[in-house]
Parts: sequence; structure tokens; C-alpha cells
Amino acid sequence: MASSLPSLQSCHPAEDEISSCEDLMSSPVQRSFLWVLGIIGLMGNLFVIIWRLKTQDSSRISSTLILNLGCADFLMGIYLIIIASVDVYYRSIYIENSYKWKRSTLCKICGFLSTVSTEVSVCTLAFITLDRLICLCFPLSQKRFSLQFTYRLIAASWIIAAIMAIIPLVVEPYFQGRFYARSGVCLALHITNHRPAGWEYSVGIFFCMNTMAFIFIVSAYFYMYITIRKSYQNMSRLVSRQTTENTIGRQMALIALTNSMCWFPIILMGLLAMSGIRIPGEAYSWIAIFVLPLNSATNPLIYTISSLHIQQRLLSRFGLTSEDGKGAYDSKKASLNPISDKTKRVMLRDQLDSRAFKPPHGYISLLQYLRTVPGLRPRHLLKISVSICKMLTELHTNRYALGGIDVNAVF
Repeated sequence: MASSLPSLQSCHPAEDEISSCEDLMSSPVQRSFLWVLGIIGLMGNLFVIIWRLKTQDSSRISSTLILNLGCADFLMGIYLIIIASVDVYYRSIYIENSYKWKRSTLCKICGFLSTVSTEVSVCTLAFITLDRLICLCFPLSQKRFSLQFTYRLIAASWIIAAIMAIIPLVVEPYFQGRFYARSGVCLALHITNHRPAGWEYSVGIFFCMNTMAFIFIVSAYFYMYITIRKSYQNMSRLVSRQTTENTIGRQMALIALTNSMCWFPIILMGLLAMSGIRIPGEAYSWIAIFVLPLNSATNPLIYTISSLHIQQRLLSRFGLTSEDGKGAYDSKKASLNPISDKTKRVMLRDQLDSRAFKPPHGYISLLQYLRTVPGLRPRHLLKISVSICKMLTELHTNRYALGGIDVNAVF
């Protein structure tokens, strides 16, 4: 009777694309990336959140959107740190706890956090892109983002993302309670050849919706760059045009590049998997551990540090301006070499004369704008005139300016 029983030489959960029998994270390199991206995601986005809450930005709409982006990406940092901590906790004993971990409440929370973070981040990037597209390419359009409309968009994105993330947890017959349990990292991303329960839902969220958002973001930034480049081709000052064009081009290229690095491999692998081509397990693991969280770690840095005014704000926190580095050196040199009163008066006069109104970075004067922008209509000119009148009235009423203002000082 005993001889008829089958011999069991090994009994353990089957390995997946990410985990091994011993560890949740089978690759030490991926384990390191998990900690690095998690810490950067937490600290970087926390810095963005605190910075945006403390800084009075002139553009509250843009600042609110970037703040929301930081909050969404902060959730991804929490997710990465939880997964990295669980990997440490189950080090060398994952074989005994694989099933318990994948079915645990914490794993479901991790899947919920990663889905909400990804979808809210993608929606916010699309909102930021649309806002910049309207401001840069259609500056006289009356259809702009208002603060209340921005709040509604943000609230709607969080509600919709939360609903999409919680549906797999409550619709038991279709998902069979395994939507977030298909891998040890509790990720719902589906870019493999397997067809587990709920794979169509994963493809609809991570592939279809995010692909449309990716195409819109890249196309919009390309259109913005082309539009700005054409407008500056008519400017008379070649050096100024090239400097501004190159600066804007680098910023937009950086934004489009990071989004492309994240979503293009996911889209490509999703297409290959759905067409029946086998995707190596290592490719899936690198997508899940490195590529997908990459945007969450880099987005806040790109959208904040690449801001045109971030350098001036950082310097102003220390009571400096962008030219005070040279001024500090000159002051130190002057303290060693005393100068006469006449020289001081000449230097003071030169400093005051150098404070003439200059266009902010990325702006042109009103005259240049009127000469270079095609298709201006009477209603556009009326809107510009009304804005100038309101601004002049405010300046004189508050005694910010007395007398006249030169037309070349209007930007």
C-alpha cells in the first residue's frame, strides 16, 4: 500500500518572474533598485509637497497640479518601501510564506496603492500638459483652467482611480481574489503571456488608458515646441531666440523622454504579449521594479527643479539674487580696497540704471508679440488693452509706479 504512493522530492510554490523559493526579490540588483527608488520617491515627493505648500506661487493652478502629482507619486514611494521591507522580513524563508503573503491584506493594500498612484499620476501629467498647451499655444483663449475646475479634476481623478483599484477587491467571481496576487510584488500590471483571472481588466487600465495618455503627452509637448520655435523665428534678436528656444526645448525633451522611458517599454511588451509572443520573465521583473516606478521618482524633480523660477526662489530664501554671487565677490574685494565717495555714487547710479524693466525668462515684449503672432483679431487687441488698463490702474492706485511707463516695459 505504501509503495503505491508517489514520491515527493520537492514541494514548494512555483517560482514567478520576480520571486524565487528563498526570497521575494530574487535579484540583488533589483532589490537595491527597489530601495533606491523607494527612498527617492518618498524623500523627493515629500520635498515637493512641503515646498509647494510653503511657497506662494504666482500660478496657483500649475502649483496645485504639481502638488497633486507629488502626492500621487508619494504613494508609489510608500508601496516600494513596503515591498522592500517585506522582502527583508521574508529573506530566505519566502518558500514558507508565499501563499500567505500574496493573500494577505497588506499585499492587497500594496496593489491598491500602486494602482491609485499610477493612474492619478498619469491623469495629473495629462492635466499639466493640457494646461501648458493652452497657455503656450493659445494664450488668448478664454477656455483656461480655473482653480475650481482644477480642484474638480483632481478630485475626480482620485475618485476614479480609487474605484478602479478597489473593484478587483470586491468583485470576487470575476477576479477570484487573485488580481493583486499574481506576483510577489502585488502588482496588477499584465504584460506576460499568461491569462489569469482579470487580465482583461488590467490590460484596459494599464495598457489602453495609459497608452492614450502617453500619446497625448508626447504629441502635445512636440506641438508646443514646434509652435514656440515658429514664433521665435520672427524675432529680430537671434541670440535671445536661440537661448530661449534651447532652454524650452531641453525642458520639454526631458519631460517627454522620461515619460517615454516609462511607458514605451510597457506598451511595447503589452502588444507583444497580447499577440502571443513570449516575454522573458526578467523583462517583466525589470519593468515592475525599475521602469514603472521610475516616473514616480523623477516626475517631481523634473516639474519642480526645471521650473524657470526655482533658482531665483532658492537664492531668495537666503536673501540673494541670481547675480549676488558676483556681488558677494565684489563686496569682499571692495572691503579690501576702499573706494572714494565719488566712485560709490557712480557705482550706485550704474546699479539703479541697470534695474530697468527686462522681460522675464521665456517672455517677450508686447511690441514683439504683436509683430510676430499671426492671426490677431480686434477682440484679442481689446482684451490686451483692457488688461493693460487694469494693470496700470492697480500700479498707480497702490503707488507702485508714479508717472509714465515705457511701452517697452510691457511684457
